[in-house]
Amino acid sequence: WCGPCRGEIPNLIAVYNKYKGKNFNVLGVASWDNPEDTQKAIDDMKIPYPQIINAQKSGTDVYGIQGIPEIILFGPDGTILKRGLRGNDIEIELKKYLK
Repeated sequence: WCGPCRGEIPNLIAVYNKYKGKNFNVLGVASWDNPEDTQKAIDDMKIPYPQIINAQKSGTDVYGIQGIPEIILFGPDGTILKRGLRGNDIEIELKKYLK
């Protein structure tokens, strides 16, 4: 189940646990895979943030996503603030907007 996604999930869990409830949330959207495999990964990795399972192409088509994981930071009004985030850049970028 999505090796690169598994690599970024600990970074997302860390920012979720640190900033949740401070005008911030994380939403996982599982695209292009088997819902049972997604649920197993959620359970195995103890992902605490909400998930949309079996989204297939709906989110990827809307946002022009060609590969996963695609980590996008949205503003409160739905505006894309930054996309293509990885590793420590997730929290660095997030801090800019949570002042």
